Amino acid sequence: MTAVNLLQLKKQINALLWTFMDPEAFRKDLKKLIEQYSNLSYKPGKGAASSIQSSELHVPPLVLRALEVDLYQTVREHPQAALNNCDFLWKDPNNEMHIVAFKMLGNIPLDHQQEVFQRIEQWAKEPSEVYSEKTILLNATLTIRRNEPDKLLEKAKEWCQSTFLKDQSIGLKALIILAEEPSYINLPGIFHTLEGILPKTPPVLQSDLFDLLLALLEKSEIETIFFVRQKLEQEPSKPIIRTARKLLPYFPESTRQSIQTVLRNHPIK
Repeated sequence: MTAVNLLQLKKQINALLWTFMDPEAFRKDLKKLIEQYSNLSYKPGKGAASSIQSSELHVPPLVLRALEVDLYQTVREHPQAALNNCDFLWKDPNNEMHIVAFKMLGNIPLDHQQEVFQRIEQWAKEPSEVYSEKTILLNATLTIRRNEPDKLLEKAKEWCQSTFLKDQSIGLKALIILAEEPSYINLPGIFHTLEGILPKTPPVLQSDLFDLLLALLEKSEIETIFFVRQKLEQEPSKPIIRTARKLLPYFPESTRQSIQTVLRNHPIK
């Protein structure tokens, strides 16, 4: 495996920044840097990022992290150039180039958030064995979540209400990210969004619905139990019935039996 000399890497990234205003030159120089540290036999250690399948990468996470940190200020100062660079990097077949692109996107200032959302919507629809659509969302919405998380909630609602399955999937995963965010407190907003999509959630998105309600249950047990019970009693659709059954082991014992009683009245045929 190629050893990473941090001082040398720092100098190389500084040199790379001189091409930041020229997206094609930036792409070429970044690719050369990445290829220098590439090694097919690289095996990540325990410190590798869990949201990205590091075993599929050819570059140590240390290099990708250094790029993210050192590019941060330049991305903030030149957002339009950063967006142009992101587009060029995304067209490259190299997975590491894509990772740099969506991490850069996560540092774009808020006044470009619509352009950020446009790229998330496009990129998250392109499958990869290395990173999931949730990973793209998690990284690319970083600045938005830190400063205006309700803007992501609004966009998630828009995606969830789309007639396209892929948009709905992106929307649900955005809701999961918000529910898992320790500092996010607008849970009523998430529940309100859920109310509109719950009855018609397609079976293929059932696992996302489960993950979302589980995240909400872990964050606010009382609110989530109330929501699930209310939906079972007032709007017992197949999605909520199936999800409630899967959630049974996660409900507190004091609540589990009452939920089971309600579920007995709604067998799925």
